[in-house]
Amino acid sequence: MHCPGMTSVMVTTLKRPRSYVILGSMIHLGDAAGPPPELVTKCLRRMALLTTLTNKVISAEFPDVELLNSFQVFSLSDDKRARDLTTSGTVCTFLGRLARALAFDPKELLQQYTLVEPYARKIHTAKGVSNFSAWKEATLWHRNKRKRGDESRRELSSAQSGRHQNSSSQVRSVC
Repeated sequence: MHCPGMTSVMVTTLKRPRSYVILGSMIHLGDAAGPPPELVTKCLRRMALLTTLTNKVISAEFPDVELLNSFQVFSLSDDKRARDLTTSGTVCTFLGRLARALAFDPKELLQQYTLVEPYARKIHTAKGVSNFSAWKEATLWHRNKRKRGDESRRELSSAQSGRHQNSSSQVRSVC
């Protein structure tokens, strides 16, 4: 019987006999043959039941656990985990869940995240600041960048409509 994960480790551990003295009594655990398959099956069923029960309790006690879990998308502390989230599509799932809960447009949130996250990660790494500080600085940078872009677009449209005499030099100075 193949059992992946920690179950496999424990079954292997039980194949090494061990003896312990507990409260003056000798206790023997394990057997070179390992645990009987019936016992492993019984334990796996019990573990599956407890896992199901745990998930139901968490859902009942913390109905917004998935929503809160979605905020991990803003963690900047682990580059490998960030790559894993991005390649698995989990970022879209997390941002979609947050967008629905906060009444944001999911596409707009994803677009802004995609623009700001690399800069926030760069700030976090270069300056060694907290997640909050890095996201705050990156968000302010992005907002100011957008504001500058809006001003230059307004000036450009004004220049094209002929409202300003020297509009081309104004546009160049803003850009």
